[in-house]
Parts: sequence; C-alpha cells; structure tokens
Amino acid sequence: MSERTHTLLGEAITRDSVRAVHFFNGRLLTASDLSRDQAARRQADAQVGAATGSGIAWGLEVNAAGPATDADSLGVVTVEAGLAVALSGQALKLNQRISLSLIQPPADTSDTGGLSGTFGPCAGATASTYVAGDGLLLLTLSPIDVPEGFAPVLALESVNTRCARDVVAEGVQLKLLPVPGGTVTGTTAAALAQLRNRIAHECLGSSVLRQAHRLPASTTPRATSIEAHGHGLLDRMLAEGSLGRCDVPLALVCLVGRELKFVDGASVRRRIAAQTASVQGAAWLGERLQGTAEARFLQFQEQLADTPAIASAAATAHLSWLPPAGLLPPGTDWRRFFGDRAPARETPLAAVDAPGVLQRALAEDAIDLTASAASGRVRVHQIEGSGAPLLFVRDSRNVQHAERTWLDGARSGLSGVSDVQLAVDQLRSGSCLHTVIHPGMSASAIHAAFKALQGSARTFISFEPGEYKLDKPLILSNAGHVEIRGHQALLHGSQSARVLIVRDCDSLLLEGLSLAGEANGRFGRDSLREALSLAGLLDDDEDDGKALAGALTVQDTPQVRLQGVRVEVAADDELNAVGISIRDLLAAKAKRKETRMRIDIGHCAIAVGANQAGIACLGAQRVHLHDNVLSAEDPDKAMRHGILISGADNGAVLIERNQVEGAAEGIGIDGANTVHLRQNDVRADTKLGRESGAVALGLQGEFGSQVMLQDNFIAGAATGIRFHPSNKATRQVLWLIAGNVGEQVGQLLDVQGSADDRLTQRDNIEA
Repeated sequence: MSERTHTLLGEAITRDSVRAVHFFNGRLLTASDLSRDQAARRQADAQVGAATGSGIAWGLEVNAAGPATDADSLGVVTVEAGLAVALSGQALKLNQRISLSLIQPPADTSDTGGLSGTFGPCAGATASTYVAGDGLLLLTLSPIDVPEGFAPVLALESVNTRCARDVVAEGVQLKLLPVPGGTVTGTTAAALAQLRNRIAHECLGSSVLRQAHRLPASTTPRATSIEAHGHGLLDRMLAEGSLGRCDVPLALVCLVGRELKFVDGASVRRRIAAQTASVQGAAWLGERLQGTAEARFLQFQEQLADTPAIASAAATAHLSWLPPAGLLPPGTDWRRFFGDRAPARETPLAAVDAPGVLQRALAEDAIDLTASAASGRVRVHQIEGSGAPLLFVRDSRNVQHAERTWLDGARSGLSGVSDVQLAVDQLRSGSCLHTVIHPGMSASAIHAAFKALQGSARTFISFEPGEYKLDKPLILSNAGHVEIRGHQALLHGSQSARVLIVRDCDSLLLEGLSLAGEANGRFGRDSLREALSLAGLLDDDEDDGKALAGALTVQDTPQVRLQGVRVEVAADDELNAVGISIRDLLAAKAKRKETRMRIDIGHCAIAVGANQAGIACLGAQRVHLHDNVLSAEDPDKAMRHGILISGADNGAVLIERNQVEGAAEGIGIDGANTVHLRQNDVRADTKLGRESGAVALGLQGEFGSQVMLQDNFIAGAATGIRFHPSNKATRQVLWLIAGNVGEQVGQLLDVQGSADDRLTQRDNIEA
C-alpha cells in the first residue's frame, strides 16, 4: 500500500508549532522543561508581533553626534530611545539615548563566559563583529540575550558553574552591515547627494514599483508568499541573508575614513505595518505601501534639511528621484529647480487644504528625473501665510482635473475623445456651433474659422482674452443669428480702419470686445478687397467702397445689439473712419425709406482720433443709444462727429445718458419720426469749440410728430442746440426743448425753419 502524501480534512498539522510544556502532578520538573516553556511563550508572542507588523513604533532616530570639525565626534552618532518590532515579531526596545562609535576596535576574542546567543524566535542570531570601512553601511538594531549573575546550586549536583546564571537580560545590539552598491566614488557635495538619493530610492523600491505598475502581473499564476521578496533593496538583502529577520533597519550611514559624510534615516525607517495578505497585490495595496509613501516624502525633506544647497540649483544637479509630493523652502526659485517639469505658474492653496492635497499626491509613484519631463511634471502650490513653504505635487497627463475625467467620446459625438481636456480642445476648435478664437491662432486661421461659419443658421463665437493682430478685416457673412463674446479681447487692424465686418446676418449680439483700427488711408480699401476675397465675397458694391470705414461695421443685419464694446479709431486728415458703423445698405441701394434694422448700443467706450466719428447709424428703423462714452483721442484735436443718425425718416431714435466729449458735432440727427434726446452730457473745449463752431446737439431734416430734447447738459460749444427741421407747416406736432443747461456756450438755442411756431421751449438755462 502506497504512503499517503495528502493532508486530510480535520487532520492535525503540528510541524514547527508552538510546543508548550505540559505540567501535571508527579512530573519530574527540570530546568530544561522551564526553558522550553519560556521559549514557547516567546515564540507565541513573536507570532502575534509578526501578524501586527514590523517597523519602528517610536523613537530610534539616528543623528551625527557633532560637526565633522569636532575630533571627538568623528565617526560617532547618537541613537535615541525607542521601540521597534522586528520582522520576526520580536519587540526590541532601547531604553535610553546612547552615543555610538561606528569605528570599532578589533573584537575581543578572549573567553568571558558571557554570551551563548539568543533564545526564542531569534535563536541562533550572533553578535556583530563587523569593523566598518569606507562606504555606505546599514545600521540595524538586533536582539541579544546577556546572562547576568550566578545562582546558588546544590553541591550534590554536578553543574557547570558557567551555566549557573541567575538571569538572562533580553537586550539589544547595534550592528553595521554593508549595503550592496554603496561604494563611494566621489566626495563632492553633488556626488554624495546623488549617492544618497539613489540608494534611498533603491531602498524605497521606486524603480521596481514603477515597473510593477507598468506591467501588472494579472495573467501570471498566483504568486505565493515564499516567492515574494518585496520591492526594495532591504527586501533583497533579506532574501540573500545579508539582513536577518530579527534586524530592524535604523539608518544608512556613509563613512569615508573616520569622517561621517551623512546619516539617512528615512530611507530605511518604516512605521509599523503589516505584510500584505495577497502577494499579488503587494505593489498596489497594503499598509507597507502607505509607509513607503510616507518614507519617500520624509527622506526628501531630511536630505533637503541636511543639504540646503539642493533647493538653490536644478533638481537634476543633486538628485535622480523626487517624491510625488514635497515641501520647498519659502523663496525657492521653483522654475529653476524643476526645469522643464515646472508649471506655467504657481497656484494659491489654503493652509487647511494643504494636508489633503499632500496625502492624495503621496499615493503616486516617485518622479524619475532621468526620464523625460512628460513622465513626471509637477504643480506648485503657494500655501497661504507669511513665510509659508511651497508645496509641489506630481502632475502628469492623468492628474485629477479635466485630463483625468473620463469621457465617452463616441456617445458624445466626439470621435477619438477619451477625456474632458481633449473634448474641450475639440469644442474650442468649433464643434457644436461654438467657435473659440484664442491667441495662439494665426491670423489666417482666424480668417478661415470665420469663413467656415458662412451659411450657418446660428453662430456662437467666443474670443479668449488676449491681443489679436490682423492685417485684413475679419468678415462674418450670412451666419444666421450671431452671438459674439469678446471677454475683453483686443482685435487690432494694422492696415485698415475696418477691423470686424458683419454682413447679411439675421441678428448680432456682441459683448465685451475691443477693436482698434487705423485710419482708412492708402492701404485701407486694398486690404478690404483682399479680405472680401478671402471671405468668398465679391466686392461689387461701389457704395460700400465709398462708405465710411467702421472699426466695427455692421451691414444689412436687422437686429443689432452691442454691449460693453470698446473701440479706438486713429486720426486722419479728413473724415474716413468711424468707431461703430451700422447701415442698411440694401435699403439705401433700393432708394426706399422702409427699413427693418433695430439697433441697441449700450455701455460702450469709443476713443476717436482727429476728424473721425464715433457712432454712425444709417437707415435704421429704431435706434436706442444709452450709457455710452465717446471721447476725442487727443483733447487738442476734435473728432468730427460723436453720434450720427441718418436715414431713420420713419423710425424712432432714443438717445439717453451718453457722454460725448471733444466733438465738432456731439450728436447729430438727420430726420426721424420720433426723437428723444435726454440726460446726455456733451462737452467741448471752450476755445476749440468756439473756433470750430462746435454744435452739441444738431437736428436737421424732416421730423415726425414727436421731438423731445430734455435735461441735457452742454458745455463749451459754439451752439448748444441747433434745430432746423425742413417739415411743411401743415402737420400738428409735439416738439419740446426743455430743462437743458448750457455752460460757456456761445448760443444755447438755434431754432429755424418750420419749428418757429410749433416748438415749445421751457426751463432751458444758459449759464
């Protein structure tokens, strides 16, 4: 019958178990029995400790005893009191702070009869007699049992007096072990810093963890605990046997001769953490990874404190690795420190939010400074408060913001898009009828984007803040209902007064855009023809070529609303340009009085050069101008017109709360059915106004049943209000000029024509 090789259910498994001595009455009790019982208790306690986790509970910090210039401190370190648990599970405690010489004399081999080893889980461990030489060494804390005193024995018994010890003290010893790859090849500050950083991250397993995250072992057979050796240099030393399971690493020390170059504790110190239950997930989960993440952060801060010069140069000059998060001293030139990994700007961070930001970032892999910058860029936060440090965190393509938020591009109708950042980029280029113009676009690309909108039923255009230099006017034609959001962007036309032309659209809403145009000189019409050709339009309209050039020109668009627009027009020798020009060109060509344009212009600011005009509305059915500011660019050179309204014979004109300063004619209206001018402020320099014959409010042409000029303030003009209607005297009307104030004007009212007997004047004051 063959021997059974498999364990049966319910069968006792006792190999290497804790074996407690069984006591009973009548048993012959010997010293061996009691020793075995003590060993069993130690073994059971160690199993509990091993399950809880190994590491340092508190204390046991290692520091240089003094400066290198102090002869008494050469090769001497201090070790603070503390408590640790070895990988074997045995607790090790150093009860007092000690001063330790790393340069030991040769071991005394004389027989003292004092030491035979250790008991319990670390039985067989021996004391270190290692004599340190040059290089990088690992300082460890290990258990040692030391017998003390002698106990009385029976004279009848044959007992070796050397074994008749009274007690065994469970002590600890400090050992130095050589570190693989720890040879010192250079003693400059940069070389030592590089060595310290490299060995530290070998102990932290930065490279091994990064590789494990690149190639997770998801398709390999399940690993077992006996096959696992961890992630770092210390784990490899354990597997090779050069580091024992009863040894607790305290610090790396670098010795050259008798001189202590540095002590690095955080690279090997770990807080107490249990082993991962599943070896396969050890690179992804568990307390050990959390402890390693904290150690990476502390190691950087410790090395930075020991070598402040690291923060004064590029990181690559002293380091090969950076933690995924760290603190830099206040005032650090972080752009030089991070080089091409640096962000565009630092980000303010509330002090109460800083710990959370740090904790989230520590879970990332370390930054390999020898790899490309794209593999590990950073964000820099300025923590609020005077003298607060800078917090940097890893920031790659996968950080938690738009680039990290997953998006189903196929479901959203955005092919090839997998995150929000890509979606934003694609939408900004014109998806979903929303066209975004940004400063990085060339002038030709902007022209092409506007041309592509021709034929749209509804158009949304958004300008990002910035300055856009254009050598030809932008033309938007036949684009349906148009909304343009300027966000205070500046469009600058270098060769023409025309900057933006909107024609043949259903409506226009324009907000927050700034435009600056040159006067319509020799190059103006040539650039207009070129722009029309680029937009796919034929310039066969002779009247358009002769019309006043507007920095903003709107033609044949029934509904126009402008809010918060800023316009600048350069000076010229004669009237060639206007800030805002709105015109029903089709009605003018057909020579008909009916018009469909409705215009609302409010809260705009227009600076006008000499001899040019501010706002011109030609052929509109309804005009509402309110809360606008129009001023001469040069106070010593007047503009020709502030506001000019013409061709609104059957329409209504409401002009209120506008400020016009420095115009030969402040507000001019050439015929309208209904006119309301109220609470406007029109000013001119007194001397220039008198010399140029400036008119603040000028009305001429045929007017309808209602004309009211009320509560306007006029200063410095030769003529305050000039009202010269051409109406025949057969129609009843309500024409009123009341409550107007003139200050330093040559003549407040100049009324002629058919207005003499139908105009009501009251409460006008000439100061």
